Amino acid sequence: MHKLRVSLIAICVALILMAAVGFWYDRVATARDKAQHPMQGQLVDLGGFRLHLYCTGAGKPTVVLDAGAFESLEQWSPVQPEVAKFTEVCSYDRAGVGWSDPSPRSQTSEEIAAELHEALRRAGVSGPYLPVGHSIAGLYARVFASHFRNEVAGLVLEDSVHPNELKEFPTHFPRHRVLFSALRLTAPFGTARLLHLGCRQSGAHPDCSKFVVNLMRQISVLPTSYTEAGEIGGLGMLPVTVITHDPQIGLSKIRNEQEEKTWSRWQEDLTHLSSHSALVVVSGVGHEIQTEKPKAVVSEIEQLVTEWREKNR
Repeated sequence: MHKLRVSLIAICVALILMAAVGFWYDRVATARDKAQHPMQGQLVDLGGFRLHLYCTGAGKPTVVLDAGAFESLEQWSPVQPEVAKFTEVCSYDRAGVGWSDPSPRSQTSEEIAAELHEALRRAGVSGPYLPVGHSIAGLYARVFASHFRNEVAGLVLEDSVHPNELKEFPTHFPRHRVLFSALRLTAPFGTARLLHLGCRQSGAHPDCSKFVVNLMRQISVLPTSYTEAGEIGGLGMLPVTVITHDPQIGLSKIRNEQEEKTWSRWQEDLTHLSSHSALVVVSGVGHEIQTEKPKAVVSEIEQLVTEWREKNR
């Protein structure tokens, strides 16, 4: 019994030491990344937490860029400087992403849209807005355009997910609750960095553990996010441009031909959000259009900006 007690104590001490080393490693790495990749914009206080907002350029409408699930506003670095040449443009990190603080609120589509709108208001960035959502952010941009319709000049959905994705392909969203819980608990002790989770792009998420914890929270409420976006009705005659990837290139290596056909059908369906819409298929690119062919995205944004200005002279 004595030997067993000694062994248990030794194991506990070893685990505590490993946790301490992991925590120290994670904090040192985070400090290093923050020093090497300083914040570009400003932190907007929403009352207890802050969102990172980066605005450049001048003119109306204000283009608002929202990145995909695993990305920060760094995703838009090839696009934002070009858009800033003809109008004001803001990119931002959703709560818990990049330089933004975690939010105490559940990160559903409606909450995310509300937080973005409040951040813009508090930062003194007035509408009209032209939200641009890539991938999962297409849900958030869609909800934003609906909830703040009177302040929105148009909508761009760049290879956006569709509200039916969760229903038609539930295997895309495995519910490994034990694994997700383990990642949330161990991320602050260096596991996220060791496994390269959320740290694919240098500087995109300087606080890797914070990002992974938030990502697990986001995944846990995905059913609600998809439902909220799916409940959005028509957007009337709001100009909507749906930009999608080349089906010959494919969304990703893990998607099959049937899924590609379904994705193309979904993109066509997204144009039915408005009676004034367009579908643009960009040849030669996959899912990351904004980095592979940023000029294609910039061109469609500029077209909607020009259209709004001509209408509101």
